[in-house]
Amino acid sequence: MRSDERDQMTTAAVGDVADSNAGTGSGGAQILRRFGHSLRSPLNEIAGTARLMLAEALASEDRRNLARIEDAADQILDVLNDLLDVAELESGDLSIQRVPFRLPDVIREAVRSQRSLASDRDIELSVHGLGALPTDLVGDAGRVRQVLGHIVADAIRASSIGRVQLAAQLVEQTTDRARVRFGVRRPTPLTAEQFDDILRPLAAEDVAGSRTDGLGLVIASKVIDALGGALEVSPGTGDRLLEFTLDFERAEMAEESADPDQQNAWVLVVSDHAAHGEEIVSGLRVGGFEPTLYESVALASTAIALSDDTSAIPAVIVLAPTEAPFEAAARAVASPVLSRSRIVLVVSHGERGDSDECIRLGVEGYFPQPVTSVDLIEGVRLLAKRKADGPLVTRHSLRERRKQLHVLVADDSPTGRAVVMRSLEQLGHTTSGVPNGQAALDLVRTQNFDAILMDMEMPEMDGVEATIAIRSLPTIAARTPIIGLSAHAFSADRKACLDAGMNEHFTKPFRIEELQMAMERMAGS
Repeated sequence: MRSDERDQMTTAAVGDVADSNAGTGSGGAQILRRFGHSLRSPLNEIAGTARLMLAEALASEDRRNLARIEDAADQILDVLNDLLDVAELESGDLSIQRVPFRLPDVIREAVRSQRSLASDRDIELSVHGLGALPTDLVGDAGRVRQVLGHIVADAIRASSIGRVQLAAQLVEQTTDRARVRFGVRRPTPLTAEQFDDILRPLAAEDVAGSRTDGLGLVIASKVIDALGGALEVSPGTGDRLLEFTLDFERAEMAEESADPDQQNAWVLVVSDHAAHGEEIVSGLRVGGFEPTLYESVALASTAIALSDDTSAIPAVIVLAPTEAPFEAAARAVASPVLSRSRIVLVVSHGERGDSDECIRLGVEGYFPQPVTSVDLIEGVRLLAKRKADGPLVTRHSLRERRKQLHVLVADDSPTGRAVVMRSLEQLGHTTSGVPNGQAALDLVRTQNFDAILMDMEMPEMDGVEATIAIRSLPTIAARTPIIGLSAHAFSADRKACLDAGMNEHFTKPFRIEELQMAMERMAGS
């Protein structure tokens, strides 16, 4: 599905939502709530199955086809999310959360979510100002991520070439509050008059006309209003800058949640195959890194040598050549600038003796394909923190190092349950599965689990009811970390999960890498 087709589909559907809400109040939102659940569950199964197969597929053509399936599922999900956002805003059900969060991480996630769209349109996407931002904030991280994603996506879709820049600046700070200004600079000008026209209410007559863009700005503007700010076209910038300012509370963050070594770690990826390189880059971005991609060791070495910043040496270099991998590794080790970094080698096929060759060359990480994003993220994170030479980091060494979790998966969909369980087993965990909340409650009375993944909507006993019952048990099971898995995307659904005693909430479809990180946090690993 092309981006313009997706936009037209979304606009048409939103027109229907607007008409529905106009006639029935919140009835349209309730219909979409059920509609969204019905779509999200199979989308999760499609995307999850594609990711499972992608992790195991060796043939490049198979990998490309599976990536297309995953991308198509993501595009359908984008349409659905836009519809749900509009319905929530129109019904007045928009709720604002107050949770501790790290603003630089939220901005990175917003940018990362739009990398694929930018790449498709030949748009250079950059982010600035993260180093000077406060991290100890309280607010609605999800809403901030949402509005930044919408504004950036609109800027990308409005252009065919150029650069989109997202910048954040600390305007004012006290001991208990912080004011931050956000700005998105776009290649295509947008006058104040055009902006006002975009923000006018969407009606049915727009569907039959040419109004097929700007929906993201409509959603972003309304959400920013709810957060206490206002989205504006900045004067004096050639009508290319959209900006808004938000106030946040300050809060003390848990010390263990900070990872300064990773935050400051520059990761470089070298691959002579663009699609393969982008795949690795995308995977690393899920882990909070912002890698730079080069086509060859020579180009990477030259770029770093000519950098204005003489101290700009990558913490980790991921080499992923399609041919002669050890020759590429030898060139990286021989480079005066690259040899000062930790080097990870990703090869198409592993062979006996590869580990010995890596050790001989000075390569510190080795991963034969297929390699999961979780393993690569963990390996890169470990090497970025390494202060001295150490043992070779491999998939097997990570599995031995990683805490094996016993996870209970409660989901009434056999396919959805199998996808989650198989994904966790690929990461080295053991799993048990049950079809409803009652079965989950019965099982935790007799077995101990390190974490529970709980679907919200199940027969006999739903996830919320099961969580409340588990939290009421007079045993250690009451303290088991529980993650809610929901096909519902409304704020009220997330709140219901957290109020019931769940530790976190994920909306389907979700990335198994993010789920893994959440479980590790809660299990104390």
